[in-house]
Amino acid sequence: GTEWTAEFYQGRSQFLGTPIKKAVSGIHFNWGYSSPLLPSFPRDQFTVKFRQTLRTDGGTDYFVQTYADDGIRVKRDGEIVLDRWTNSAGRIDRALLTGLSVGDHSLEVDYYENGGKATVFADVVPLGHWLAYYYGNRELEGDPVNARVIEPQSNGKLYEDHGYDAPMAGVGANDFSARYVTAKRLPAGEYVLRTRADDGIRVYIDGNLVLDRWTTSNYQEDAVKIHL
Repeated sequence: GTEWTAEFYQGRSQFLGTPIKKAVSGIHFNWGYSSPLLPSFPRDQFTVKFRQTLRTDGGTDYFVQTYADDGIRVKRDGEIVLDRWTNSAGRIDRALLTGLSVGDHSLEVDYYENGGKATVFADVVPLGHWLAYYYGNRELEGDPVNARVIEPQSNGKLYEDHGYDAPMAGVGANDFSARYVTAKRLPAGEYVLRTRADDGIRVYIDGNLVLDRWTTSNYQEDAVKIHL
């Protein structure tokens, strides 16, 4: 499911006192310099604990991606799978969840805000699905303004066509950028990577830039041969 239970605590001491609880449809929050809740709730020096139950079929593996300003930690069944409990001006962290048994598993995302801007994004995504971060500028600068998980096409490809409209709430119809991430299991060998984009596009595999056409253009196809 996508719904999480969020518990908001005042202060940097880890999850002490009585929290304010609410249900949230996903962990995609860019609060900026504002309070995440009521005006009386602090805009700095707070922590949040998000909880969710993940029901698995025993055959699906997942990747975890977070973006946080400041610290974040992800647990599965009480075991830490991603741990970056440090101040940051906004950083992406990733982990894999593999070999889960059939049944229900508890997920917990812990987040703290120290000072300045407050942003937290966290997703647990099946391998092969795509996670999109959208930015309110053309250069992937600053914090994401929104995010969503995109199911792949029948052949596993990523496809989005927004026409003249914005991709989703909080994002403009023009002068935006997006970062799409997926994790796949692929046999070693040679592949042709093919893209079509209006306007610019870059592709990285395991952090290495393999296709770079960051230009304004009409709908254009690019392809490159790669070896994995």
